[in-house]
Amino acid sequence: MWTGQKTSGGDSASIAEALLGFAQSDLVHVAAHGEHHAENPLFSTLQMADGPLFAHDLEGQPMRSRHVVLSSCHGGVARARGGQEALGMTASLLELGATTVVGPVSAVPEAVAASTMVDYHRGLAAGVEASQALADAVADADPLAGLFSCFGSQWQVQAEVRP
Repeated sequence: MWTGQKTSGGDSASIAEALLGFAQSDLVHVAAHGEHHAENPLFSTLQMADGPLFAHDLEGQPMRSRHVVLSSCHGGVARARGGQEALGMTASLLELGATTVVGPVSAVPEAVAASTMVDYHRGLAAGVEASQALADAVADADPLAGLFSCFGSQWQVQAEVRP
């Protein structure tokens, strides 16, 4: 579906690999266990092969990724704290420069997440805007697929123009 993509998995899906992906790729999809910590949202995590990647670990990191998909339970949860500032993994990514973050606001079974994300990426690859691609992906899917949300502005694959 995508050309030139880099895939990490198993033992190589490390914290360093994730941070490198955010620094070097326009679109990053993280399929990992996620947890939102309501009492301290900056301790929300994505579980990588070598341990948890905390939302606060993202601070000060280079961010090239404009589109991040968190195919992880609770990846899209944010909590407003003092001053009404939203905090959590999604909020951290948006603050660092991602313009679109897609993630579920609750637990989603792995099979539902996988099929939903395949349909979502098909839509993106066809040039459909992120929010519409997600709406299309969940339209006729398992009702739990509707837990995925699209945060931030629109993102669309740009066709490569060749002379």
